[in-house]
Amino acid sequence: MKKVLKIFGIIVLSFVGIYILFILEESIRLKRDGQYPLIILDGGYCEKTDKIQYTENGYKSNCKGLGYSIEREYLLGGQVHDSDIYFLIKEEFWLFNKYLLWGWVA
Repeated sequence: MKKVLKIFGIIVLSFVGIYILFILEESIRLKRDGQYPLIILDGGYCEKTDKIQYTENGYKSNCKGLGYSIEREYLLGGQVHDSDIYFLIKEEFWLFNKYLLWGWVA
């Protein structure tokens, strides 16, 4: 019985360790490159769609991944040849939608 519990504990700790490495890698990649999560959950509305919260001068997006979400806020900077230019002014990385791991405001 002890051997089974030991093997079960090793398996659980291995999954937790792999998940921590995945969150760390995603956090670094998203902060540095400004990309979207590798695995997008909850409808995948990271781009400008009807589920995005539009504000007076821009919009907010919320991408949900595996146990985390990244919230970005864009500001309308101007128009060039009938296309809008948006600037990223705020970005936050939330773990389990409860704990803020990092964030910045321009």
